[in-house]
Formats: sequence, C-alpha cells, structure tokens
Amino acid sequence: MRKTLLITTAIITTALMLMLGCSSPEPINTEKLINEDDLMYHPDTKELYSGDVFKNYLGGKTKVEGSYKDGKADGKWTYWFENGQKEREGKYEDGLRSAEWIFWNENGDLNRSIYYDDGREAVEVALDMMKEIAKLDYGDRWYDEIIEYLEEVNKHSTQDVKLLYLLGLCSDTKNHINNNERLPFYIKESEKISGYFEECIDLDPIAKFLDFPKTLEYGVVFVDPYSKLTSIWGDFAFMYILSGNYDKARETFIRGRKAGGFIPPLLEYNKNMLASCEPNGILFTNGDNDTYPAWYLQVVEGFRTDVTIVNLSLLNTPWYIRQLRDSRPEGER
Repeated sequence: MRKTLLITTAIITTALMLMLGCSSPEPINTEKLINEDDLMYHPDTKELYSGDVFKNYLGGKTKVEGSYKDGKADGKWTYWFENGQKEREGKYEDGLRSAEWIFWNENGDLNRSIYYDDGREAVEVALDMMKEIAKLDYGDRWYDEIIEYLEEVNKHSTQDVKLLYLLGLCSDTKNHINNNERLPFYIKESEKISGYFEECIDLDPIAKFLDFPKTLEYGVVFVDPYSKLTSIWGDFAFMYILSGNYDKARETFIRGRKAGGFIPPLLEYNKNMLASCEPNGILFTNGDNDTYPAWYLQVVEGFRTDVTIVNLSLLNTPWYIRQLRDSRPEGER
C-alpha cells in the first residue's frame, strides 16, 4: 500500500513538473526587455526572448499586446488608443510586418488597410514593378507579371484600396493595347476591370487613397476611379457608336453611370460646353472627360445632338475621320 502511494505521488509530481515546464511564461512588459541590435533579450536569463509581451499606458490601460520568437516580433500584434479603441492590428513574421494590417481612427472608424510583403508595403513593390515596365518597350506582355502579383495579394487583402486600384489601373492599361484585335475579350475584361474601380469607390468614396506620386515614371496617370469608370464605359459605348448601334451605346452609357462614371459635375461641365455651341456647330475636345460625357448627353439625354464632337487626339486616325464624315447628313459632308 505504501509502495503504491509512493509511486502514485511520484507520478503526480512528475506530471506537475512537466506541466509547469511546458506552460508559457508570463507576458513581459516590453520596456523590461533588453534590445541589442534589434533583437530582444530576456532581462534575467539574457537569452533571446520568446513569448508574449505587453505595454500599458500610465493609467494602466493596455497599449500593446504581441509576442516575440527568438528575439524578433512574431505573430499577431494589437495596438490600442488610450480610450480603448483599437489603433492597428496585424502580424509579424521574423521581425517584419506581414500580410494585412488594419488601421483605425480614434473613434473606431476604419482608417486604412495596408498589405505587407516581407516588411514592405505591397503597393511599393507594385510601384517598383511599374517603374521597371515603363522603361521597357510598350507591350501588354510586360504587364502580366505585375497583374499576377496584384491579383495574388488582393486575394489576401480585404481592405487595401490602393492595391485594388493598381490592379484595375494595370489591367486597364494592358486591356487597351491592341484592343481592336481582340474585341470580345476587351469587352469582357472591361466589365471585370470596372468591378475593381467600383469596389474602390465602395471602400473609399472620396478617394483619400489617391496620393500616388505626380510623375510619369510609372508609365500611367493616376486619376480618380470615377474618371476611370467614365473612360472604361465611354470606350465601350464608343465602339457601339462606331458601328451605328446607338441603342447599345445608350445601354452602355447608362450602365457606366450606374457603375460610378459620368458623375453629375462632369455632365454639367460638358452640358455647358455643348450649350455654348452655335446650332449645328463643332465642339473640339481632347481627353476622356470632355468627350465621353458629351457623347453621353447626346446619346442618353438627346441634348444638343446637332453639335458634332471632334476629339483632337483621334484626328490622326483615318477610321475616325471616315466616321466623322459618314455621321453627317450627305449634303453636309
């Protein structure tokens, strides 16, 4: 009996020792860790620290919770404002920010989301790729790599509107190259690309994210998603206008406005331009925002259909000159 009791006691003691040995150490205040060459060491053992950490405000409220592995930040980290609202949250891998980080305002509203790739913002990685593309010969094959990269990171990012915008922008740029040679594909891709910009508007209606460098070294122009949608659906409708199918052009313009293009201020601006023309006059335009909305007004609203709209950037193409000529009554050609 006594022998059995001794054995039982030994087993229980051993089990308790194993449990204690396997349990995680108590979280340590980050201010107590020793920082040497960006590696964090335990204040007592002087060994590279692995375990949970925290930091509090002076009043005792939690400011930071996270963890280290072999002296480097690793795993989920959460930061709070002093009022208790979350400030930011994401994860580290081997000391570097990784995947999606979410940032909030002090009132609890979402501020932004940033996706990280080995410690760098994925947007920065994409912009570097775009800069390299701009140095190469112009061709759609150069965009395959960056579009593939952006599609992959967007699968794992739920809120990074900048990444979504760049995906739409690069996809649209590629889609315009040789689009007349692959019209069915162009139309299908245009609808898909429109979805990217529509989602950008849903995430950030006033386009606060649009703070890209004002330079041409990236090979593209960073315009707001509303203007991009106007261009995408304006291009689409223009193809129907060229073929004489004004019913489909009208449907397409209306679809584009529902998507977020042809916003009221832009239509009002173009309406003023058309209204200033003499009867049966000619209105010379140059860009998308002073051409497509004017066509929208004529095709959808029937406003000043007597005015001929001439886009100067297209006048160097024989097919456009023929279209302008044939669109006029025979006696006025």
